[in-house]
Amino acid sequence: MWRRFLSLFLTFLTVGVAAEESSIVTGKPHEAVLTLTNANFAKAIDDPANPKWLLKFYAPWCGHCKRLAPILDQVAPEIAGKMAIGKVDCTQEKKLCNQHNVKSYPTLKFSLDGHLFDYPGGRKEGDIIAFANKINRPHVQMMDSMDSVMEYLYKESDEGVVFVAHHPALQGDTIDEQTQSTLMTQVFSQAARKMQAEGHFLLLQPHADVSSLEQKGEAPFICRVEAHVAPRCVENVQDIQTSALLDFAKAANVATVTALGPQNFHKIGRKGRPLVIGVVDSSKPEQIEDAKQRLTAFATTSDVRDKYYFGYFDGKQWQRFLTQFEVLPEDLPQVFLLNVPKKVFWQNATYGMDVENFMAAVKSGSISSRLAGKSGIEGALQRLYYAIAENRPWSVILLVLVVLALGVGLASCIVPGDDLRPPYNREVANAAVAEAKADDQAKENANENESKKDK
Repeated sequence: MWRRFLSLFLTFLTVGVAAEESSIVTGKPHEAVLTLTNANFAKAIDDPANPKWLLKFYAPWCGHCKRLAPILDQVAPEIAGKMAIGKVDCTQEKKLCNQHNVKSYPTLKFSLDGHLFDYPGGRKEGDIIAFANKINRPHVQMMDSMDSVMEYLYKESDEGVVFVAHHPALQGDTIDEQTQSTLMTQVFSQAARKMQAEGHFLLLQPHADVSSLEQKGEAPFICRVEAHVAPRCVENVQDIQTSALLDFAKAANVATVTALGPQNFHKIGRKGRPLVIGVVDSSKPEQIEDAKQRLTAFATTSDVRDKYYFGYFDGKQWQRFLTQFEVLPEDLPQVFLLNVPKKVFWQNATYGMDVENFMAAVKSGSISSRLAGKSGIEGALQRLYYAIAENRPWSVILLVLVVLALGVGLASCIVPGDDLRPPYNREVANAAVAEAKADDQAKENANENESKKDK
């Protein structure tokens, strides 16, 4: 009997292993969401047939993770061949999740040629499909004129920014031939490949008219281009290294003034610079236009251009969110300053949208910094929630231990222990027993006397 049981168990184990291995067969595009583990992760993302992955790091108890699961299941067959989708259970694969700095659930990352990056897109079906299409386009696109550059900028760039390279000495008829011809264009191509998911890199043909970029002579250049804003170009472009160009492109890949919302607020806010934010009533177009003009005028001054990012919020739509920064709907429009990672802000509604004087007051210390969040018990609970979320799993373990300790303490109060009972004294106890016996004897004698009288 035991031999039969052992045989069945080994058969079940063999089938399980075979099923796991079959789920990561290499050499063909995946049409379903695959379960990735520490054992098969490297093999999966290094598969030449699936060089691009969307990866969900999750916990089974996470509500947002559960809601995302059917979306990924539906999208997987639609983007097969463009991007594979994998999921990692962080309650089982703790080492793998720690290795990739997963601190909350779900965390989405994407893999490109075996390297992992934070996923920058939305989580709806259309967002994921659009992202898959985006990372499958050529990482450098050829343009024949500045007019075609601007047309591409308006149609394709979600960020409102493109990076344009031009070298008059380029040779060859294809992008591959031309990017091989100079060190500058090779570096440009390498940076474009690494930023394919978030940036737009355009290469102008040698004969293109670049007079609108105010380039003098026939010097090569790499410039950041945005509509209605003067271009910003890399210095010493002939000697530029890939790492330096990447630093420039990542910092500059944000519009001068951005319409802020759930898709880009944290992405921009965590790039390393404080956010100067205008808050407007979107039902009043003149407020939006005035805020954009004031923010742009201040943002393009050389002494602050590389210190802050700039954007504006719809104060009506995001009313509840903005209350933690003491921005009230009756005080619109107004500007405030926010350090997103530290949750520190500077705000004074009396300045309205006077950006220049508001920032001068911040710099002088006339407006002091404050910590974002709600006040009272609600604020304390909110800060506790964020502290627990940001320090998992140790915060959860500590919370469980605290709850258990409180439970034990409460139980000890409800069920009296020996120390709460009256102390035992032998002499007192004996006297009490003797007194009880005497009472019983007296009652018995009284009963006998009553009986004699009756007779």
